[in-house]
Amino acid sequence: MNPSTNELETDDDFIWPYDEGMKIFITLTVLSAILVPAVGYCCYSAAKDRDPKWMTSGILEPSLRCCRHDKNDRAYCGVPGGILIICGLATLAAWCSQAHTIQAHEYHGPMLVTNIEPTGIRQSSKYSYEYDCRQESYKCGDRTCRRETCSTGYYESMLAYMHVAWGGPWGCNEHQYKSCASKEEIGGDCHVKVCGVQTHDGARCSDADRDAARAAVVQCVEDVMLQGADAMPHLPVDFDVNVSPDDGAANLFYAKMYGDCDVCSAMVSVPTGAAKRNRVAGFVCLWVGLGLFGLFVVKNGCLGMCCGWEGEVPYPVWMEPPAKWERYIRPQKFNPNGNRMQFIAREQGGAGGAMEREVELKIGGIA
Repeated sequence: MNPSTNELETDDDFIWPYDEGMKIFITLTVLSAILVPAVGYCCYSAAKDRDPKWMTSGILEPSLRCCRHDKNDRAYCGVPGGILIICGLATLAAWCSQAHTIQAHEYHGPMLVTNIEPTGIRQSSKYSYEYDCRQESYKCGDRTCRRETCSTGYYESMLAYMHVAWGGPWGCNEHQYKSCASKEEIGGDCHVKVCGVQTHDGARCSDADRDAARAAVVQCVEDVMLQGADAMPHLPVDFDVNVSPDDGAANLFYAKMYGDCDVCSAMVSVPTGAAKRNRVAGFVCLWVGLGLFGLFVVKNGCLGMCCGWEGEVPYPVWMEPPAKWERYIRPQKFNPNGNRMQFIAREQGGAGGAMEREVELKIGGIA
């Protein structure tokens, strides 16, 4: 069975190579883990449970009422936003790891099957049983509850190793003279239970059962991997890196797999589907989390820090306002003691004595 050589199948829907995706992930991590909490803390500390004056009075007050500080902002925006940011970053980390695996296995095509051999005896959760079940008491509030607990035992089971080889100009384009060999564990339907003997008390399957399990494992791998071929070649076989699958003998068997020529690692499949899902889920969680946390920051200090706390008109603090508006934007510049200016006026009393009267002027008019 000689399939033609096939290069790595690229998936146009898989956005960003591993290196570029990692740079974006690191950038988002730094911004989210350092800058976002720092900005949020500064804004929240500056707010001190207050709103800018231009949000609480004047013609803008009705339209900005929804943007004012609320005691429930942390519960509705701050905490959920932080949790979503953390979940998004964790999911993107999984995506980058999976993308690295996909990019590392750059070869996808036929590999020569050089041998198939059963593994040793395994203990797997696929073939397990429970024994020594008993009732246990435990406290649940003010009363005593009971539950059943059991010990877990494992039946003897067996899988198979499939040895494959590839390389040279047809298998590793960037390593023209490199020959790779690897073995892949074949499970699934070819994971065979040796016998029904429970092993927790030291019992073991017979040699005849183990021999029958080995034969069943090899036969299963041949049936699954042959995929309609007439006969399985006599194994093991030798690998010649200069003989491509197109030039190989008719009695050689090739399996289509993914290969990493750098470390000579072979895989039956790579997590392309999982990487796509994690990429989408990670960015959705991150963007929604940043949106909620951004809303929390805006409502709890960002508006005041950007456009002033005491002014009656919102204006960017980093810009110089027009002179005619400055007293409404920066009242502290005209009134260091607050929102009122004081002066002492001398009035002549009726008895000829001097009487001082304190007159207060508001900015823009007389009190």
